[in-house]
Amino acid sequence: VNTDYLLMLDDDHVFDPDGVNFATDKYEFLHKLLGHMERDPKLGLVGALYYHRGGGCKPVLLMQENENEYRYLTDDEIYGGLQYVDVQGGGIMLIRMSALDFVGAPWFEPEINYGTDFQICRKMKKAGFRVACDTSIEVGHVASERKVITSRNRHVVQCESTKLGKDVS
Repeated sequence: VNTDYLLMLDDDHVFDPDGVNFATDKYEFLHKLLGHMERDPKLGLVGALYYHRGGGCKPVLLMQENENEYRYLTDDEIYGGLQYVDVQGGGIMLIRMSALDFVGAPWFEPEINYGTDFQICRKMKKAGFRVACDTSIEVGHVASERKVITSRNRHVVQCESTKLGKDVS
């Protein structure tokens, strides 16, 4: 497709979880990720730090223990800079397109044993590329909440939304 990079970004990530209503330097994350790619031609994939939205709310960064066993990085292993990992969470990752030539098709497969993030990271490493996360870039992850609006509850939801709007302004 004649492009150098592919940014994969889930729609449930928040770049400014503090709720500021204007652009901040947190939105410069892409420049930082591109800078890592430009400095390291063997870096095939780089992402940012985010946490699972349920369970133990662990950082979505993993290290391989053996052939099919991975462990999450712990808080004390995250030091706020570029860190090489075995799996970067698929919610936010920048992929070097030329590395995919060495990975070979299919780049992404049905998620039977491993998710997309595991698959592409394993393939990148097997092809001789590095996988990393810039843990100085932290992205918020929207928690799961299912709220179905119907004619029976829409007035309650509307009232809650109106109250929230008044609190913000």
